[in-house]
Amino acid sequence: MEQLLNKIAFLNVAQWDHAAITLMRVALIAVAAWIALGVTQRLIRLFRERITRGMDDAEQVKRADTLGRVFRYVAAVVVLVIAVTLILGELGVAVAPILGAQGCIGALSAEIRGGGEASESVQALAAIVAAQLAGVLAAPPAESSDARAAASS
Repeated sequence: MEQLLNKIAFLNVAQWDHAAITLMRVALIAVAAWIALGVTQRLIRLFRERITRGMDDAEQVKRADTLGRVFRYVAAVVVLVIAVTLILGELGVAVAPILGAQGCIGALSAEIRGGGEASESVQALAAIVAAQLAGVLAAPPAESSDARAAASS
């Protein structure tokens, strides 16, 4: 019995080196992401096939195929971003700034370093993105007192 316990002593995780445990966690995250990616891709493909089964119009089938590809791409990006974030967290990288509300802006500003912001095309693109963000994040307009009075009567 003692010999058997000595042979399987490597299974005692408490005695493992920290680097080996981190490597195992990273590998587990990668395998889980690969499985999740395969499952989501398959489910989206099955859903698209089920929807297109009842379509007679070839144009509608093409649109459904395109949407299926878009959804598969989005699912792949989401799964990979989550996996990379988890792996970076396991490796000791601080992921909180990346995940925070300011993280997106920091990532955008890092792309135009080195004097690239002086370019007219970059400034135009930044103005377009800022206008889009302002439209999405803007509060709805307050209702005027005249409109409230008219609605109440």
